[in-house]
Amino acid sequence: MKKFNFRLERLLELRIYNEKAEESKVAHVTSKLNKVKKKLIEIALEQEVVIPQKDIGNQLAHLQTRELFVNRLRQQENILLTQKEDLVEELSLAMNVYQEAKQKRMVIDKLRERNFNVYRRFQLRNQFIEEDDLNTKRYWQKKKISENRID
Repeated sequence: MKKFNFRLERLLELRIYNEKAEESKVAHVTSKLNKVKKKLIEIALEQEVVIPQKDIGNQLAHLQTRELFVNRLRQQENILLTQKEDLVEELSLAMNVYQEAKQKRMVIDKLRERNFNVYRRFQLRNQFIEEDDLNTKRYWQKKKISENRID
């Protein structure tokens, strides 16, 4: 029996490799985005702790320090929000590229599957023909033997 051979196997391997590379890029951007979101949550929690503390004292130095700290937190928050927007855009681009790579791989994969199904049907048909030939040969051999006994 002939072994199944797909002529575009190397192309399929290349498409699978490209798909995995794009998937890792998506994962990398997603992890960056999650880190930024986590930092934003941390800043929000720090602001919740610092801003309500107005009754600590009326010392000017303490009020100025707290105000500077809050301003720095807001600046960090603004920077992180712009980073988040950039990462969301980068993630959508990476997802689009990944979807294209996945679709290209799936086309070759479907072609391979179709070729394999044709091969399998061909092999099953040949196997059926061989078995039928063997059965026919046995039948005629038995008939010939039985005719020789009668004579």
